[in-house]
Amino acid sequence: MIPLYRLQTYLYDRTDNFYYTLVMVPPFVGFLHAEEKRVEDNYAIIAEQPEADLADRIHALSIHFQAHERVPCVLYLDGLMPSVGTVLQQKGFTLEKQISLMVCSANTLKEPDPIPELKINSLSLRSSVPAVKEMLDVEAQSGDSRATLASEMEAEDFRAKLVDRQAFTVRFAGQGVAAVMYDRIRDRITELRGVSTISKYRGRGIATVASAHATKIALSMGAEAVFVQINDNRAAKLFHRIGFRHMTNVCLYVKK
Repeated sequence: MIPLYRLQTYLYDRTDNFYYTLVMVPPFVGFLHAEEKRVEDNYAIIAEQPEADLADRIHALSIHFQAHERVPCVLYLDGLMPSVGTVLQQKGFTLEKQISLMVCSANTLKEPDPIPELKINSLSLRSSVPAVKEMLDVEAQSGDSRATLASEMEAEDFRAKLVDRQAFTVRFAGQGVAAVMYDRIRDRITELRGVSTISKYRGRGIATVASAHATKIALSMGAEAVFVQINDNRAAKLFHRIGFRHMTNVCLYVKK
């Protein structure tokens, strides 16, 4: 399986993003957004094995965050250093979120049986605006049938991002019913995102087929590992059926 540090770097390292200021408090690296103050935009990761007392470093990190008027936040994969959570709690941090990270490779991928009348359309920079809009509308309506549909400008903006990632619209009996995409492949890793199915078409295995298809394409395009972030058992079972395996938990600790 792929090393956890590579997964963490893919997920959270913003070193090359000019919107972020780096705060170096070894073994932590903090990323502070220039404008946004939301917790999810301002956090620290564990960049190396600690050589000093971790409690002291956590205290120093908190001071840096507070000096920038940011809420101290640490994101890490618990498989890297299982004891970190205990130390963070001792320093006043609370576990706000824990999400399962599941990984699939070419050796574990299992393709499900095909579904009659199901067609999966790939979207790219060359796709038409209506085709991209259909995918965005399906994604929006999967959460709320009354959701606002995408505008042509939003579809054009999304299409422009498909230079280094790929999206898919799933059509059943000629109608768009599901959507999925994989993100930019970096260091031979990518994330499967936006898996969504319109409510009345759920329970038919459509999301399973779509997810397996997108994963297969990502692997054929050079990815060594495809991962998903899962927060419910039903989704975990879906991805397990097609070869994803739990690797670690993503933990979000916040000091309020």
